[in-house]
Amino acid sequence: MALETGWRIAVGRRAFPAVLTACAVRCAEGGATEKQMMAIFGWRTSDMATHYIQQADKTRVARDAAPLLGRSPRTPELGAGNEGQK
Repeated sequence: MALETGWRIAVGRRAFPAVLTACAVRCAEGGATEKQMMAIFGWRTSDMATHYIQQADKTRVARDAAPLLGRSPRTPELGAGNEGQK
């Protein structure tokens, strides 16, 4: 709990949840395990760590899938074939 107490003093009571969330998101996106996140943030159960890791996994899957949404060879470009028409 020393880490949590130090953060509360450093950023104030109102900003603490936002800072905690930002740090947890960065840890999860960086590949931290549940046990590592529990140790870093002082969580007694894995519920919160699991939440952040699942959100990071969703973000990672979406980011990896984004290039698949690109134009396929069969999909005509918008406006193609309309150059000569009035």
